[in-house]
Amino acid sequence: MIDLTFIPTYLGITMDPEIRFTRHILRTANKTLRKLSILRKLRGSTWRSRPKTVKNAFCSIIRPLLEYAAPIWNPSSQSSKMDSVQHRASKIIIGAVSSTNNNKAEQECGLPPLENRRNLAIIKFTNRLRSNNMDHISTRAFNEGKGSTRLKPQLYSLIKISEVG
Repeated sequence: MIDLTFIPTYLGITMDPEIRFTRHILRTANKTLRKLSILRKLRGSTWRSRPKTVKNAFCSIIRPLLEYAAPIWNPSSQSSKMDSVQHRASKIIIGAVSSTNNNKAEQECGLPPLENRRNLAIIKFTNRLRSNNMDHISTRAFNEGKGSTRLKPQLYSLIKISEVG
C-alpha cells in the first residue's frame, strides 16, 4: 500500500506543495555539507593531499549532488545554500581560513560558480528539448510554454537566449 504524503520524493527530488523545492535544496545542502568531511580528511594536518586531488574528489563526489536536476529547481531563492557548500569546499581545497573571500577561493581552485553551471545546464536541457523531434511530455510542455508568461522570468530569458544560439 502506498502512503499518502504531501512531500513526496521522486527520483531523488523532494517535492513540496508550493513547488519551490525548498525542502529538496535544504536536504541536499545538508547532505553535501556532511560529505565535506571527506575533503577535510584528505587535507588532514598530519598528511596532506595535493589540492588537485581534493578538487577532483569534490568534483566527482559532492558537486554532482549539488547539481542534480538543476534545470528543474534552479530559479529558487534557496539556491544560495547550494552555493555556500561550494564556497566551503573551495576553502578546504586550498587550505584557506573560513574568512577568505568566497569568490577568490573559487578562482584560486579553478571552480566556476555553481550559478553559471546551473544556467548552462538549463540551456543544454532546453536545446535538447528543441532538437528532439520526440513526442515527449517535457517537449510538449516546453513548446506550449514558449509564449506563456507562466514560466518564471529568469528561466524564460534563458530559453530565449538558447533560441538565438
